[in-house]
Amino acid sequence: MSLQLPKVKTGIQGLDELTGGGFSCGHSTLLCGGAGCGKTLMVMEFLVLVLSRVRVQLEAEQARGWMKDQNAALEAEVIYRMGQNDLTQQVTIRALAHLVRTQDYVQRLARRLQTHLRFAHLLTKHYIELLARSAPLHDIGKVGIPDHILLNPQLRA
Repeated sequence: MSLQLPKVKTGIQGLDELTGGGFSCGHSTLLCGGAGCGKTLMVMEFLVLVLSRVRVQLEAEQARGWMKDQNAALEAEVIYRMGQNDLTQQVTIRALAHLVRTQDYVQRLARRLQTHLRFAHLLTKHYIELLARSAPLHDIGKVGIPDHILLNPQLRA
């Protein structure tokens, strides 16, 4: 049984096959050979590959940081928009409740007036239904009329 040390591939074509899968992890490797056999070229190629891998790792780390910042910004935006959505829902629910109350009030008032001789002929079941359905329209004019006019006691009828 032979002891196999973990190997790191060099990425240099042919060298990994010659070294049995790459250099041994955590160990120094001595390159021997005569002048002109390619030791310097092999080391330079290896350094270029290592630097390329380091550059890729640094870029990946930079991208992870950017993604983390983007995620934080997006999460903050989601929280903000969910808050805005909640406010919109609350306002919508209040407005809807106001409309329903107004319709109910108009309908009750019309039914009570239906028993009055002066209005009995006018306030049919169909007419009361139309009054109740049109009750939400009472707010339309308020949107475009400034408060100083709406609240002016001299202009109230």
